[in-house]
Amino acid sequence: MAGIAGRCAGPERILPLNSKKLQSLIFDNWPAKALSLACALVLFIFHRMSSLEERFFSVPLRVEGAGNMAPASQYPRMIRVTLRGHANSIYPVIDSDIEAFIDLGNPTEKGARHFPVQVRKKGTAQGIDALEISVDPLDVLIELDERTSKFVGITPRVQGAAAAGYELTGYALNPSRIRIDGPNGLVRRITDITTEVIDLEARNADFTAITRIVNPDPLLTLHGESIVEYRGEIRSLVIIRTVDSVQIAAEGLASGLAFSADPAALSLRIEG
Repeated sequence: MAGIAGRCAGPERILPLNSKKLQSLIFDNWPAKALSLACALVLFIFHRMSSLEERFFSVPLRVEGAGNMAPASQYPRMIRVTLRGHANSIYPVIDSDIEAFIDLGNPTEKGARHFPVQVRKKGTAQGIDALEISVDPLDVLIELDERTSKFVGITPRVQGAAAAGYELTGYALNPSRIRIDGPNGLVRRITDITTEVIDLEARNADFTAITRIVNPDPLLTLHGESIVEYRGEIRSLVIIRTVDSVQIAAEGLASGLAFSADPAALSLRIEG
């Protein structure tokens, strides 16, 4: 009966592993176990990378900061942006949702420096955590100069000729001056700002044209209105012509009379 009771006493208890057995499981043949774990991690990362997609586009580069200084050298106006992530994350993002900029801070000395290109997410790009954004180039070399401004005159660019017998005798511009702002070295070289082309072809009366001001350098900032009103004055043209060696002849002489002149020829000036 005791044997039967012993056999019916219930399932056998599983004893917990002692510390030596646990260490043996962890550290026995540990190089192979570490290599297996590393391979599994590499395979996981490779799988994640292979399932991601890339998208490329270009965005304008903005310059922020600078204080009393201004960029004095040309720099890339467009930056190549790469989005990396899952398709349902990167394709809803539009170009204007990514803003590329460089922060000049508040420099006080002239000279050339490298500034990193940074990105700012807006619109649909916000709230997407699994979105990798990279830019090309990573930084931009910009030379800084003291910022200055001045007023310069506006010169119209006129092409073509008025109608036959007419000429352009004068014009008026409104406004006739504009304030420019930029690096000191560039601003000092600018003496005037021109307009877009104004067509004079075949005009035979006074006219008014609206045209735009042309910025001669992207490092300059033009303050005020970007358009001007041009009023042209057209007048009838007076033509003067000289005819040489005109012979002199006499008419209506009485019978028996003769005509003689010294000199025998003259020049005529015709105006009309």
